[in-house]
Amino acid sequence: MPAILMHLAKAYHFLPDEAEQHTLALKVILDCNDVLMEITNHNGMVMWEEGTWQEFRAHRLADWMTIFEKTGQAHSLKPDTGYLLGTRLTVADIATAALFGSLVHSFPELARDLEHHSPTVANLCERMESRPSIGAFLDNQRRELGNAYCGGQIEQSLRDVIR
Repeated sequence: MPAILMHLAKAYHFLPDEAEQHTLALKVILDCNDVLMEITNHNGMVMWEEGTWQEFRAHRLADWMTIFEKTGQAHSLKPDTGYLLGTRLTVADIATAALFGSLVHSFPELARDLEHHSPTVANLCERMESRPSIGAFLDNQRRELGNAYCGGQIEQSLRDVIR
């Protein structure tokens, strides 16, 4: 996933211009990938159980949300303005909105967690999803797929423990 996103970001001009920001964009993508791996329990290596999910949700997931929040705050992300890495929309914003937007759409019970640990990122996700092209894409996807997340036993395992 990270290599594909970086390639597409370069092709469609969604990479930051500065070298440091370029590296931060890659870091955000890699962090998104890590969060996905952890949420799916390493692609379903084991299924979630109530206790392990609650521990993950209270600590690791909360920590991840805080990391994204601090990244945005360090680059002037405000509740209603700005982007994760500054003043311009980049692949970091798209990846972050895809990660957390999909998560809270599929599991609305986690919206409060995101709003608590990462309020400006929660608002960024809403702003990203309200962009005309992204909104239209999501409307089509959600009409077709409903609130599906990752499917199969992994998703069922998540649905069994998320309350």
